Amino acid sequence: MKRLFFVILLAIATINIYAQYKGKGYFMADTVKLNATYHELLKHPESKEAQMAYFEAFPNTWMEYIATYQFDPDNKNERKNLYSLADAHMYAFEYNLNLIPDSLYYKKLVNLAIGAREGVDAPSTLKGCVVDYMIDHSEQILNALAPLRKGHRFEFWEFYFSNIIAVKTIEEELNRLVELHKDCHPEDVQMMKDAFKYFYNGVNFFSIGYLEAD
Repeated sequence: MKRLFFVILLAIATINIYAQYKGKGYFMADTVKLNATYHELLKHPESKEAQMAYFEAFPNTWMEYIATYQFDPDNKNERKNLYSLADAHMYAFEYNLNLIPDSLYYKKLVNLAIGAREGVDAPSTLKGCVVDYMIDHSEQILNALAPLRKGHRFEFWEFYFSNIIAVKTIEEELNRLVELHKDCHPEDVQMMKDAFKYFYNGVNFFSIGYLEAD
């Protein structure tokens, strides 16, 4: 009887731990639900219900996103994650959710970028989405960042300006954002400058490790 009681307690503890970590985004998204809502969105692109269902099924954090879409050489037949669908899913997230309220959309976009790392494939696809929205919607992104703790706001800019080599367009982007927001968002502008200083032409792809200098 004592042994059975111990087993039950252990099972409950394991479930609680799993739930806590899943809530923090350490596991991939529900891939069955994600695929189902994606295909429903393709069938009914102007349906608010279909858009919201896909939006809610899409990963919420960087950890959840990369677990869902990262490359795995042992991932045969898409049994471990959805690596081959990263581009298609992100395209739908970027271009097919026009009925989602801005406040919800930019909050989720920012949440995905916080903690993200420079890389090819899924990380690059995510960054491309953030960069595209920054062109005409930087104010909305800054507003989504505003309630967050400063460390997490800095993590966003760290990802945004991270690059493995020097690229003139990224230098121009910093200058553009500084000029746009230096009066209304001086603290964020300083974070941009600091993130650019250390992470632009200053990181490796996370997939190859951090020990090599070049």
